[in-house]
Amino acid sequence: MSLALFFVHKLNAQSNNKAFDKMIFLFVDEKYEKCLKTSLGFTQNDKYKRDALPYLYASMSFYEIARKEALAEKYPKAMKNSMKYAYKYRKKDKELKYVGRYTDYFDELKDSCNQMAQHYYKTEDYRKAASTYKAIVRFDPNDKIMQLWWGLSEVKAKNAGEGDRNIELAMEEIDENYIPNKVILWNTAAGLEEYAKYMESKGDYSAKRKGEKLAEKFKKYDPAEIERLEKLRAEQNKPKREVKTFTTSEEEAEKAKKNREIIGSNEEGIDEAKKEIENIKKEEGGREVKSFESD
Repeated sequence: MSLALFFVHKLNAQSNNKAFDKMIFLFVDEKYEKCLKTSLGFTQNDKYKRDALPYLYASMSFYEIARKEALAEKYPKAMKNSMKYAYKYRKKDKELKYVGRYTDYFDELKDSCNQMAQHYYKTEDYRKAASTYKAIVRFDPNDKIMQLWWGLSEVKAKNAGEGDRNIELAMEEIDENYIPNKVILWNTAAGLEEYAKYMESKGDYSAKRKGEKLAEKFKKYDPAEIERLEKLRAEQNKPKREVKTFTTSEEEAEKAKKNREIIGSNEEGIDEAKKEIENIKKEEGGREVKSFESD
């Protein structure tokens, strides 16, 4: 309890508004429905609705509720609302007063939304992909990779005007020095490859080459590429089996050849071979010589 209270006051330190303590404590205590109700109450209260923190906690509460299977049916739009309130928070916190304290949450929200949008994109539900990417860009307008995917999704959804506008705005800032957010590195190269294909279809080969060059730079973060390199590394590190070679003199080889010819000719030859082996035994003073017979 003491630790939780310390955490509450630490998170709320910048707000200097003790009215929010209960809201924060409910979240820390994982009482997400109650926290949601409390935070939404603040957003509708004239005294507190201008403060950004209640919108942020509404977003976080919706996000946690979306992850709870038991609450999914009761709140079918929880994930959508988590993005909606993240955007409302962003509009209220123009100075980004709280962003630094909640970086982990925004990264996790973006990662989840990006994966969801990629599912829509790969299953050709481009309208849902576009609306999801749009929601991400609304709460994080600085993420140009997400804006690129938004544009690509709009183009696929046959909304070329909106798509081209976002693609152009994104690619104005994406160059060799651009550093994507760590949680979206995994599909950064794929987005640039899609961009290159789209530019090729439009006959803009300069833009196509730019997309391909940037895609190559970020490809090392692609899961398929990581898996390929890991398999290659494992193959290279696999212990090599030693292959023994046996060499004989020409005289011994010739003798062995003759013996094989004798053994393979007929029964009389096999008897002669056995006699020869017996003679070898005698010559070597009775030292045991193992023989291997075949059918």
